[in-house]
Amino acid sequence: MSAQADGVRQTQTHIDKVAQTGVGPYLLNGRNHGQLTEEETEILSSRILEERMVPARQTLIRHGDSLDFSMLCVGGIISRFLDDASGRRQLLSIHFAGDFLDLHAYPLKSLDHDVGALTDVRVALMRHTDLETLQHEHPSIMRKLWFATLLDAALHRKWVWRLGRLRAVSRVAHFFCECHARLTGVGLSKGTAFNLGLTQADLADVSGLTVVHTNRVLRELRERGLATFRDSTVEISDLSGLWKLGQFDPEYLYLSEEALQRVWGHGEGDPLSSRSHVGFSDHAGLNPAGFDRRANGSRREA
Repeated sequence: MSAQADGVRQTQTHIDKVAQTGVGPYLLNGRNHGQLTEEETEILSSRILEERMVPARQTLIRHGDSLDFSMLCVGGIISRFLDDASGRRQLLSIHFAGDFLDLHAYPLKSLDHDVGALTDVRVALMRHTDLETLQHEHPSIMRKLWFATLLDAALHRKWVWRLGRLRAVSRVAHFFCECHARLTGVGLSKGTAFNLGLTQADLADVSGLTVVHTNRVLRELRERGLATFRDSTVEISDLSGLWKLGQFDPEYLYLSEEALQRVWGHGEGDPLSSRSHVGFSDHAGLNPAGFDRRANGSRREA
């Protein structure tokens, strides 16, 4: 174990080692790109240095720490966050089983944010030297891990859009839709009720709202018969209505069609069949080079 990893162990006084169980079944599961083969899963599992149990509300990594390993969430829910000078927190992302928390630390060697456990979690550590070996010996695996970092980037862009363009109730609606799609799509949930390990204050930090405003938003969602949030658990009553309110389109999650059908379940008026896509094979509005020549102004006339 390196000095850096030893330092992380010392800052997590309640961490206990547990038996190694591999990368688990959720890494890149349910995606239309980058799904791991059985052999690739075994190879990645063999590179795990150790696994650790981390109790809820413990910090795993501080921004600026020197790192020579990356962590995969094997179980539980983890967040990335930043605090301002007065201690007010902004949650930047949340991660479930199957998500790499800091794969970008492999080239960067440190993070510009903190990483902490929302619930009791299990994480698997991989040394950067082992990732470097994989890069040379199994480039197909590293391309798939690169895809995992691109998924993180897609989520980040959607979080920026959600905070910058949606009104308060739609922000929370979109966040609930996203979490439901991510959990159900990869097989971590089978229904429309799921636990996030979040307090109402955490939800405010996710949404860029005050706790009081968040409380009003949750009451509105409940009174409109769309969703309830109680004891960290979200229960969606009207999935179609919640998608509409949150302007939610799961395309940025890059889920397979099978996973998307699991997400939608028994919803009425399946929105998946009505989504429009403009790709390079769709030449409506595209010039021969494949670029969209339609107006890109932020205002649309009727």
